Amino acid sequence: MSDPSASADPVGGGGDPFGTAARRDAIRAAWADSPTRFREDANAEEDLYLGGYADRLLVELAQNAADAAARAGVPGRLRLRLVSTVDGGIALSAANTGEPLTAAGIDALTSLRASAKRDGAGIGRFGVGFAAVLAISDEPQLRSARGGVRFSAADTAAAIADVPHLAAEARHRGGRVPVLRLAWPVDAAPPDGYATEVVLPLRDDAALAEVRTRLADLDPALLLGLPQLSTVDIDGRVVARATDGADVLLTDDGREQRWRTATAAGSVPADLLADRPVEERARTDWSVLVAVPVRPAEAGPGESALRAAEYSARSADAGPGDSALGAADHSARSAESGPDDTGDPSTRPADTGVGEPVGRPAGAAEPGARPNGGGWVPVPVSGQVVHAPTPTDEPVGLPVRLIASFPLTASRRTIPAGPLTDFVLDRCAAAYADLVAGLTGTPAVRGLLPPAGFPPGPLADALRTAGLAALRERDLLPTADGGRTRPDRAIAVPDPLVPALTGVLADLLPAGWWHRDLAALGTRRLETAELVAAVTGLHRPPSWWHEVYAGFGALTLETADREALAALPVPLADGRTVTGPARVLLPDDSPLPPGLDPLGLLVADPDAAHPLLARLGARPATPSDLLRDERVRAAVADSLDAEEPEPVATAVLALVEAAGTAPGELPWLADLALPGRPLDDPDADPDWYPAGELLSPAGPLPDLFVADAPFGVLDADLADRYRPGTLAAAGVLTSFEVLDESDVDLADLTGGADDDAIDLVEVDRWAAAVERIAADADPVGLRIDRLRAIRDLDLVRPERWPAALALLTAPPLAAVLAADATLRTAAGEAIPVPGYQRWWLARQPVLDGRRPIDTRLPGDSELAGLYDPAPGPAETAALLGAYRGLAELLDAAETDPDLAADLLERLGDPDRTVAPELLAVLYPRLAAVLDPEQVPPPARIRVAPAKTVPAADAVVLDRPWLLDRLAGRQPVPGGGDPVAVADLLDLPLLSELPEPDGPAPSRTDPE
Repeated sequence: MSDPSASADPVGGGGDPFGTAARRDAIRAAWADSPTRFREDANAEEDLYLGGYADRLLVELAQNAADAAARAGVPGRLRLRLVSTVDGGIALSAANTGEPLTAAGIDALTSLRASAKRDGAGIGRFGVGFAAVLAISDEPQLRSARGGVRFSAADTAAAIADVPHLAAEARHRGGRVPVLRLAWPVDAAPPDGYATEVVLPLRDDAALAEVRTRLADLDPALLLGLPQLSTVDIDGRVVARATDGADVLLTDDGREQRWRTATAAGSVPADLLADRPVEERARTDWSVLVAVPVRPAEAGPGESALRAAEYSARSADAGPGDSALGAADHSARSAESGPDDTGDPSTRPADTGVGEPVGRPAGAAEPGARPNGGGWVPVPVSGQVVHAPTPTDEPVGLPVRLIASFPLTASRRTIPAGPLTDFVLDRCAAAYADLVAGLTGTPAVRGLLPPAGFPPGPLADALRTAGLAALRERDLLPTADGGRTRPDRAIAVPDPLVPALTGVLADLLPAGWWHRDLAALGTRRLETAELVAAVTGLHRPPSWWHEVYAGFGALTLETADREALAALPVPLADGRTVTGPARVLLPDDSPLPPGLDPLGLLVADPDAAHPLLARLGARPATPSDLLRDERVRAAVADSLDAEEPEPVATAVLALVEAAGTAPGELPWLADLALPGRPLDDPDADPDWYPAGELLSPAGPLPDLFVADAPFGVLDADLADRYRPGTLAAAGVLTSFEVLDESDVDLADLTGGADDDAIDLVEVDRWAAAVERIAADADPVGLRIDRLRAIRDLDLVRPERWPAALALLTAPPLAAVLAADATLRTAAGEAIPVPGYQRWWLARQPVLDGRRPIDTRLPGDSELAGLYDPAPGPAETAALLGAYRGLAELLDAAETDPDLAADLLERLGDPDRTVAPELLAVLYPRLAAVLDPEQVPPPARIRVAPAKTVPAADAVVLDRPWLLDRLAGRQPVPGGGDPVAVADLLDLPLLSELPEPDGPAPSRTDPE
């Protein structure tokens, strides 16, 4: 290639088809005559390439190529190359097809703001964008089939060097002179196949790096606003533009990207141009293009990962708002819910390295083909600026690309407020609504709605407001029944509920439209409480309700949702509908017993039943669960007062039998009314009794209890119809009833509290004995860990105790009888105490008329003579409390004053004997337990194993060395506290008796 800086006529001679010499002379003369003009031109040029057209080099080159193609009526092609110069440098070459360079074009280039596009043709607004080349080059050239021109900072400086005041001004400006005012002819042709070539020798390495970056980042979307430009060849990377109906297909190195567009154009009313600059008033046309990338609605395998890639806009020049393609980064914003639904509209890999480019190889499918009929899904773009038609600094505020003929300020960066701006803005809003309306076949279109949050600027705010207003006025949204509706009439519900509610709710949106974004359009998004209200009162078959429940069940339910669903209607098997699943029972595959209607149960219709109802509190309708229903419990409680108790009894017993309920599992069943007869009149007519007051006719209790016991006997015919376990579970007594209570307050048993007192015979006496055992503990807060007892033993006929004991000493009652208890203090200390049941039975005449505490085990020798052996089996006697030996006897006596008093009486019985070793311990131990004020002194005192004497003949031995004072009295061992023994027995101490020859000393005598 020839040297781009070479000049065919550096001084204006020969080969100057555009008359550049005359132009140079005129401009140089004007500068010489007016130093101010030189400064103005220099300042104006700096304003252009440092201000309005900064960072827009490739955009301007592409626009010039598009204008040339439009004027020639041919497809536009632009080729961009980095080429070598003859002096070893590098230049950017931009060759394009179309109309070659003209004299009018040269006039425009050398006259700054005077555009050659006064007739409205072309893309550029002012015709002065060529100044952008000065950012990288001081020696730009234009080569054309009709001739060429070049500009040169060095040659311009040389041309003014002989004009002192111009040379001085240039020095003052640091050598910077107006470059594009003086042109020289150049004798060089454009490459074959191209009409014009712009050659820009690069100023330095920084300019080279900048150009390389711009070329690499060229965004294919640049061609959206340049319909006259069909291809851009960037050193072998070919970006092409084609159309498919309303879609623009951009191909980048064989990867195709589809953009859906909406366009509009027309004439501006003359009155709106009145305040615009004179040359601008001649441009009476307006145009709008709104575009968004689209992808196939049905992505192929692995494409969701690709769609997650961020769309990094490939700008022709880096920097905010830098081209028709937008220099701002375009992050793909998801138009469909879910993390994998963000689309990547780029056809080249994003610089972030995320995935591969999204799109299809060119020719992979017929353009415009809709995969499986699914249509196209928009991929919103963010960070957009308005293009007018070059990029401005005005944010769009909508997730689309907007190219519109807005008026611009002198900086070419901002859009002024005014009637013309408002006019164009309204057209933009209408085109935006057209674009959105064309994509509403997919819920992904909601991603095109204005994003939430504050708009990024006044114009963006106005665009959002106007765009939303335009959308609201259209029948924009599809309905679930195949129609269309306005957004402010539409209703959105969660996707799983759409099938059931289609045809029920007017203007219902299809599945996929449940999203908060639609609120900006006025669309109602029904929350759970509103949905429940919408279906309440509807008469639908049970299968429809099942579908509704399935829809709610597919949702993630928060607390508020559950509270709202508590009022959900539920159809019942009997045809009724009730409010609230918590009251309902859910049938399963197992059949229920017949005859349950008297219980008033709320069993859901099997065709409506769904697991959601269980999540909301409904219980399974198994016999066991039905028994726990509040209605069954209420029916049982009211059965005794019912006019017809029998249907309720039959239904409840059927459930008990089917459920296999264990006796005592449901204590309240004892209130069930069942037929029975008085215990003392078996021939009487049957009457109704609570089940807990009936004895099983097959059980032992009718033969054990006294005739006036407050029980009836279950009707024999009814007893024959059910298993004994069923009747026992209902509360009928087949054996003695067991009471089992935990954490019992001892005060409730001693009479300290009347509420909730446990009804057991002499339980207060047992509690008092327990308190004496814990005499050293704080009486406040004493509790029994577990109290177990057998009820109604006080009703056993005396002669039937052997039979009763046979029951009591056999499992399971023997465990209750043998159980001790644990007393727990407020501090947590555990104190073992005798169990109530054995304590009480030990004091009843149940062993052939004898109390167990009045007997000893037959094999015990220590207590022989003092206590009679217990009759019957030793195991029974031991279980009932017969003494095993002296230690057990003394322990019992220490905690029970009655036992101690009885032992005191036995010691004085002349018909009894005492083992010799007991004489030394019994009276002292009794003295430690008994209060002399509460126990009358015995008439006789035991002084030897087989000998008792009248109390007057006995004395308490306190000082053995005084035996000479006995004077015929019999000594009684005083143990460690002879005074206490003397007080208990009302006897004198030996030391209190007189000496044989002197007066008796007092108890306080120092002797």
